[in-house]
Amino acid sequence: MHSDFFVIIVGPEKKEFNIHTKALCAASIYFNNIVTSGLAESRDKTVTLDDGIDAKTFALFAQYCYMQDYSYEDKDHPEPLYLHAKVYILAERLQCMGLKTTALHKASYRCFTSTPSANSEKMTDTILTIYNHTHDVNTGKFPASPKEKWPDCDGVVRDGFRILLAKYWATHLVELRKQEAVALTYQDCPEFMADLILFVNPGNPPLMI
Repeated sequence: MHSDFFVIIVGPEKKEFNIHTKALCAASIYFNNIVTSGLAESRDKTVTLDDGIDAKTFALFAQYCYMQDYSYEDKDHPEPLYLHAKVYILAERLQCMGLKTTALHKASYRCFTSTPSANSEKMTDTILTIYNHTHDVNTGKFPASPKEKWPDCDGVVRDGFRILLAKYWATHLVELRKQEAVALTYQDCPEFMADLILFVNPGNPPLMI
């Protein structure tokens, strides 16, 4: 709290966030590199982020800088799974691995404790957000896991949020496929389809999200 402030200007609305420099650098490799770069942003203690980042999502990152967690009001974010996906993508961009893990944990809990009807309104957006903004060279392969659970495991590392969504959709496939909007996801995101097929094979063990 004794460090100076760094100003981050976010989104088309140009909302300003003032975050203590040490808290910012401790949370984010991206910002630590900027602060220590000696470039104009470092000298001015100001940086602008306007490429696909909205202020509401960034506010949760700012919260994480101080609390190592984030919370929100349901009325402000009626689609939590979609929100966690956006936080996850932001965390990856800002190289904030702690926030990325936290967002995935919260998304997993959401999938455990809610029905498809509670998540389906933004389900397509959630899937496209994750698959369009994460890189996974092992699409369509089983994630690394103990052999006794997944005998056909390829022993590869997969993006956790991609696997979560594929398992969740496969678990609730009968209900989700009835909805016209989410059914379009198959066409819009073939990579998701490749992952989904992994978990709807009747030869697989029971699904565990």
